[in-house]
Amino acid sequence: LDLGAQSHDDVEQWLASFLRAGVYPINPEEVKAREEEMGQSMDPNLERQVEQIRNLVDSYMSIVSKHLRDCVPKCCMYLLVNSSKEFMRDELLAGVYQHGGTATLVA
Repeated sequence: LDLGAQSHDDVEQWLASFLRAGVYPINPEEVKAREEEMGQSMDPNLERQVEQIRNLVDSYMSIVSKHLRDCVPKCCMYLLVNSSKEFMRDELLAGVYQHGGTATLVA
């Protein structure tokens, strides 16, 4: 944040936004100091909006997780089957050409 912000006020605003959203710094003492600066009174409307956004993000992540659990095995099988198919085709074709079976195939 310090590198991306143009002023100290911008950093403080971002930190306050993160705290309201429930994203806390690692240091618990710093969290307490920031909460005391902000005061414990958050707007109920803002709290409701934050909770709604959290629920939407949780729902989205659940959908993405289910989609990945569904698609990954399908992709793995697709790749395995196609690789096997190409390998067998190349080997069988090489075997036909090696034994001179092209004349019997054409005729």
